[in-house]
Amino acid sequence: MLEGHLLDRTRLILPVKSGELELSEADRGYVEAQYDALVVQMDEAVADFLQALDTHVARDRVLVIFTSDHGEAFLEHDDIGHGGTLYGEQLRVPLVVQYPDGRRGLDARPASGLDLVPTVLDVAGLAADPDLPGRSLRAPTDPDRVRVAELNGQLRATQSGGHKLIEPVPLGPGRAHLVELYATDDDPLERRDLSAERPELIDELQRRRAWFLNTWPAPELRDVVPNTPGAELREQLRALGYVGDGDG
Repeated sequence: MLEGHLLDRTRLILPVKSGELELSEADRGYVEAQYDALVVQMDEAVADFLQALDTHVARDRVLVIFTSDHGEAFLEHDDIGHGGTLYGEQLRVPLVVQYPDGRRGLDARPASGLDLVPTVLDVAGLAADPDLPGRSLRAPTDPDRVRVAELNGQLRATQSGGHKLIEPVPLGPGRAHLVELYATDDDPLERRDLSAERPELIDELQRRRAWFLNTWPAPELRDVVPNTPGAELREQLRALGYVGDGDG
């Protein structure tokens, strides 16, 4: 039983991933309750911050964007934590925006973290660089827009037009059986793999992905070599769960 114990990467996530620990229904309930408690704690902290902000800055001069860098898996696809798959439970994140005019409401249009910078620039009245891949959340958007995510250079997800393709990188001969296709509008939990039934959709999503990757990043940015973190920083990232244990 996990109840009453501190839950961290060493005690929970790594043993579950390796198969050394199998969670009972009671354990799963306890883990999810602890996560929910942290969400409530964060909600309260953000509320306190916004209330304090109101005493210093007029609300009509404030743009509030609340989001996250990843979701969290609780064994929906036999994984726990984050950074292990490209299913919706790890890719979908909260995105809450309050504009200076106070406008609120639910918006079902597809969005991306790439949209945040263009949105801030738009609200501030500044022109966005045309090479930016995102678009302002205040602008009309195409429901078929392409969103691409990658995991450790090994998996790639392409989402567009209510469908999502997950495939290995590189795809290569003999790896087609690893491709997964989901109709995310009808199957938001991504339970039914349609790859064997809809090969034409796989081709279409691969075509859209190729177009996206060929148009962004801008040509002058494609040869930029990213900074590689040193051993100490990598260990810190590993402890936080942002670097997989199989990475070099």
